[in-house]
Amino acid sequence: MKTLYITKGNNLLIDEENHNCSKLKEERQGIDSIFLVKEPMHIIYGYDGEHEEFDVDTNDIVISFYASEFSKKLVVVKNEDWASNIAEYNKFMQEEKERWANGKDNAEKIF
Repeated sequence: MKTLYITKGNNLLIDEENHNCSKLKEERQGIDSIFLVKEPMHIIYGYDGEHEEFDVDTNDIVISFYASEFSKKLVVVKNEDWASNIAEYNKFMQEEKERWANGKDNAEKIF
């Protein structure tokens, strides 16, 4: 069995059996948009003659791809960890906006 070590910006794949190591190449991304679904809904995708429909649930992740090489331009992923990461990031960004807005209000009151 191989072991993959991942650190910030790097990875190292160790093959104990063959006594070698290498870097694991990242996959082509080509992601246009990522959406975290907030409530159950029906999605209709259409572009350049393509048409697909999906039913999605809360916390599903919808990914659209811009690269024409992908046969599926839209996919739905069900992953609690990824959904939680997105939700936590969105909450952090909202709090940052509120802190900025509150700071701006306070600065205007001073002058």
